[in-house]
Amino acid sequence: MENIKELRKICWDIEKISAEWKRHPSSWYHIFIRKFSIYFTWIFLRVGINATQVTALWGILGIIACIFLAYGNYHNSVIGGLLLQLGFILDHVDGEIARYKKTFSPKGVLLDTTVEQILYPLVFISIAINVYRSTDHHIYLILGASSAFFYSLIFNMQFALLYVEQERKRAVQQKFRDMGEHEKEKSPDRTPIDNEMRNRNGSITKLIRSLINTFFDETVIFLSILLFSISNLLHILLIVYGACFPLIFIRKAYLRFKNL
Repeated sequence: MENIKELRKICWDIEKISAEWKRHPSSWYHIFIRKFSIYFTWIFLRVGINATQVTALWGILGIIACIFLAYGNYHNSVIGGLLLQLGFILDHVDGEIARYKKTFSPKGVLLDTTVEQILYPLVFISIAINVYRSTDHHIYLILGASSAFFYSLIFNMQFALLYVEQERKRAVQQKFRDMGEHEKEKSPDRTPIDNEMRNRNGSITKLIRSLINTFFDETVIFLSILLFSISNLLHILLIVYGACFPLIFIRKAYLRFKNL
């Protein structure tokens, strides 16, 4: 069995992580979590637990965390936040185990996506129940429903856009293959999609978008839940996400449809 240093080289795609950091500064917490996840990966590999079992464990742990968040007092809320952090570590472990064993499968991807689609909205609903039980104000139930609903819409829109991008790239590649040699020489080295992404990355608003994306990135959301639980300010977190997620969805939907 490899040691931790050797396991990192096998389970981590260093070039991909570096590229992700350059493109999305909000991924810093992913990189931070990986420093801990590799130890869990080492333990699970020795025990013989596979990636699918880790994903299932993450789902069970996430549900338990939601129960603590929904029906707990201050201390239980903090425990729920900690359990979410542990679950987020496991969300990285399943991928590392799959890379180590080279056992990527559509079923594993489907299970991982299903767990995320269930748990993330459920977390906001749980926080809403928690705050409502503490304050007896129905507005927090509305904010929780808003957070859960629009986060799900944003999540699913990202998957739809991935499909659109894949189809667009296939169309560009097919068009390039159908071109004659003379036309290929005149064609630009980069596809329109590459040009679009390059222009977008070179925009002066990149820093502002990165800061906004950092706070609303799924990784930082879980960290924020823990920090706001410790500060006993979950109602503030709910107000921010409940009010902002609809605006973010509208903006993303408008820009994406505009660029199609």
